[in-house]
Amino acid sequence: MYTVYMQYIYSIHILQRMEERHITKEEIEAILNEDVFSIIVPSKKEKEVNLILAKVGEKTLMIAVNKETKKLITVRPMREDEKRLFKEVLP
Repeated sequence: MYTVYMQYIYSIHILQRMEERHITKEEIEAILNEDVFSIIVPSKKEKEVNLILAKVGEKTLMIAVNKETKKLITVRPMREDEKRLFKEVLP
């Protein structure tokens, strides 16, 4: 089962992680709608996956998305190396 938002598909996994990590759909949608500054970097592990790094309020988040299917795979707080990269490119 999947939930569709715009051109993105929410996997069951991302919905579970959102609940566990207290991340709302509004926060995810703010990132996907480009309401907040974000950067997209390719995954080092999987060539078909992009990582979207963004800050929503006080949360620094990483969303993994399959760039071909637009399936949202997971979401989590940014790791330290991701935070450094994000800060380097902040406008």
